[in-house]
Amino acid sequence: MAVVFLLRGLWFPGALVGVSVIGFAVSVIYARTGRAGDLTRVNALELHDERDRGIAVHAFAVVGVAALVVNFGGILVIALTAQSGGVARVLAAEALVLSAVWSIANWYYARRM
Repeated sequence: MAVVFLLRGLWFPGALVGVSVIGFAVSVIYARTGRAGDLTRVNALELHDERDRGIAVHAFAVVGVAALVVNFGGILVIALTAQSGGVARVLAAEALVLSAVWSIANWYYARRM
């Protein structure tokens, strides 16, 4: 997806998605070393036990609710601005917000469970 944004000349969304993908890849590699804690494993989707699965289930439930709210907000912004460049920015912002919510929810449930 980052390549598509960059080929279209949309540098901000392309860089945002590219950095997110690189960060996720580094997290996955580290999680597979065996030295990672529960939060790192869940963030990398490397679920090893029932506790990890429980954290992931709760965190994804929070992300699902946030996705609905953010998506409706994005639709409203797109409807009000009606600009194609604005669409890319809104979608990039949605991805950033959902990633942040996912990380925060994983952190919260990793500490709670």
